[in-house]
Amino acid sequence: MHRLEVAGSHGRKLFADDTYPIIFRYTGGVPRLINTLCDTALMGAYGLEQTRIGINELNAAIEELQWVEFPSRINRVRAALMVAPAPKRVAPEDVLARIIVAHAGERVEERPLRLGRLIIGRTPENDLQIDSKFISRHHCQITTTAEGSVLEDLNSTNGVYLKSKRVRKHHLNDGDVIVLGKHEIMYLDERSVRTRMQDAGDSTGDHEIIDEDEVQDEEEDDQRAPSAGAN
Repeated sequence: MHRLEVAGSHGRKLFADDTYPIIFRYTGGVPRLINTLCDTALMGAYGLEQTRIGINELNAAIEELQWVEFPSRINRVRAALMVAPAPKRVAPEDVLARIIVAHAGERVEERPLRLGRLIIGRTPENDLQIDSKFISRHHCQITTTAEGSVLEDLNSTNGVYLKSKRVRKHHLNDGDVIVLGKHEIMYLDERSVRTRMQDAGDSTGDHEIIDEDEVQDEEEDDQRAPSAGAN
């Protein structure tokens, strides 16, 4: 092979004749792939102190690289290109999802979600204010992109709950119900094409109601430690 001669093989046949069809089958004659396969086979042979590459050594290199035959590889790429949807352009004003805030079974507020971040907390400087002693100053945030929305706890004292489990970070799904203290937030994904069987006024999920006696009063926390950070 020309490349081996250039590399200094000095006329020695390092690869058995019956390996050439296999090399072509897995590389398609692409120089870069030939180099990778042959280099891997040579390194394996060197480790075994062998001076010639046969079918067994070549197959060991193919297995190490986890390669499939070249035509199959091309077909996979073509199939991926055919089924991959073109990314949809999202304008800043497009509504990608909505959240509905409820308290004691009553709808309090509805807020559209667009590209960017929405911070939820007790104080007025938040994007969404929930004025409750069980909510931290900056409780959590929802970051929305063209692909989806992610909920993240901002080190709140009383936490963020989903299906009775405390979560630190969660990729939101259509219909998720988040519990913050005594409030519930339902996430409705406008990207979803599923038919919703019930509207936001129906039951908002299966979760435990937080006992006021067991939950820290955020306002008392603030009075005791006014410089405690983001809570």
